[in-house]
Amino acid sequence: MSIAFTVADPWYEQFLVGCLKNSYLNHADVAGSAGTMLALKPAVAAAISTDQLDEGHIAALTVEPLFLPMLHAAVVPLLWFESLVAKLRVTLTEWQNPEHLPLLAAIAHQAFNTDYVYPRSVRDTEIEQALLSQPVELMTQIELMSLGTYRALVDVPGARSLLRRPFSPPFVKTVIDRTLREPLEERTIQTHIMSLSPVHDEVSKKVQAQYEAFPYPRWIGVQRYVPQHLAQTLIRECPGIEDPGWPDTPRLLVAGCGTGRAPITYARKFPQTEVLGLDLSRASLAYGIRKARELKLSNIEFCQADILSLDGLEQRFEFIDCVGVLHHLDDPIAGWRVLRRLLKQNGIMEIGLYSERARQDVIVAREEIARLALPGTPDGIREFRERVKIDPALAHLRSLVTVVDFYSMGDCRGLLFHVQEHRFSIPEIKRHIDDLRLRFLGFSLGVGPIGVRFRASFPDPTALLDLDCWAEFEQQYPQTFRGMYIFYTAKRT
Repeated sequence: MSIAFTVADPWYEQFLVGCLKNSYLNHADVAGSAGTMLALKPAVAAAISTDQLDEGHIAALTVEPLFLPMLHAAVVPLLWFESLVAKLRVTLTEWQNPEHLPLLAAIAHQAFNTDYVYPRSVRDTEIEQALLSQPVELMTQIELMSLGTYRALVDVPGARSLLRRPFSPPFVKTVIDRTLREPLEERTIQTHIMSLSPVHDEVSKKVQAQYEAFPYPRWIGVQRYVPQHLAQTLIRECPGIEDPGWPDTPRLLVAGCGTGRAPITYARKFPQTEVLGLDLSRASLAYGIRKARELKLSNIEFCQADILSLDGLEQRFEFIDCVGVLHHLDDPIAGWRVLRRLLKQNGIMEIGLYSERARQDVIVAREEIARLALPGTPDGIREFRERVKIDPALAHLRSLVTVVDFYSMGDCRGLLFHVQEHRFSIPEIKRHIDDLRLRFLGFSLGVGPIGVRFRASFPDPTALLDLDCWAEFEQQYPQTFRGMYIFYTAKRT
């Protein structure tokens, strides 16, 4: 949950800068708050309001303490920030001034963070094509950083030759590493990933293709935790969980782990666990494997698999995490049933499913996309984003610009253009839990206001485990599960 600043406080500004530069924090949690602070600065307000940036604007932005760290560290989910950076990109790439190298390199990082989702003007296309017309091995550093604001260098013909070239200052080398060296390493990793099951299901193949093109989610840092015990943490966080009596080294499965953020977080937070991350996408898995190696984690393994084809897996798990995955299967309940078989008798399963009630704007957006016949390609995604931002006929969809996933290509595709999406209601979830012979152990509520508001409406402690009460609560507060229903279940005894 982001904090919105209303005063530009120097102490908090330096605190936010420190957070953005700390590789052991989740920068996505900081970026939105930092943006509200940055918007209060006069130099930033001046740059936002002008149609024509000049050297004064550029110089003032470059020395703003928050600006470059924000560009480097995370996707910044703010429309004004996106518009400002897009305006900066075309200005700086036209000028080709070596003095602007630090700012161009930072914009290249932001572009990579967002999967190059920013809108493309005719002038942007002209600049990119002019840069691509040159042999990459002959490009100057300012030209390479300019090109890096439009595409990953790994996708530039002949870019491997850059690996033999020394780069200085270090911030240029960092762009080369992130957009060329690391993606090449991941492509090598992909060829060595073990497969636990074939991908036969036609919908699974389409989902796999989507995430091969856009590995999800894009992330950089992962929070460092004081080592904890998994069972004790679950007992503290969920009212329906009692001591499950697990062994000292419980096995943990993340089914649909994407780029590995969740299993890596588990492996760091709970070092006594043995973590297995499974996903359809080799590109996503390769990112997670590279990050796990970077963090020197020894209690984690990644494999390719389709949940629907895991019947033959012999391993059983004390804890299964499957958040944001089942609703993308052809048959979510069949997948859930497979996971139930993989759960030990005293195991706990965390499930995340989309809410029909909370995703009404997404449903309308998907209908509008179908009406416009927009493809889930980069150009199609950019076009729809621009329509949402400026088309009065789509004003009813403006709520989408408050969603973090709107601000990167892969996330926006998953939000609005996904090849498969099911949604659920709480009564449906209750029925499926009963049909699968499971027990509901409570929602994952975190530290936000939902739990406080629910207890005010339903003061009886047992109501937290009553899905009928939660259905009534969601009817009263339809955006409660805007992200997902995330809840815990266990086998019936």
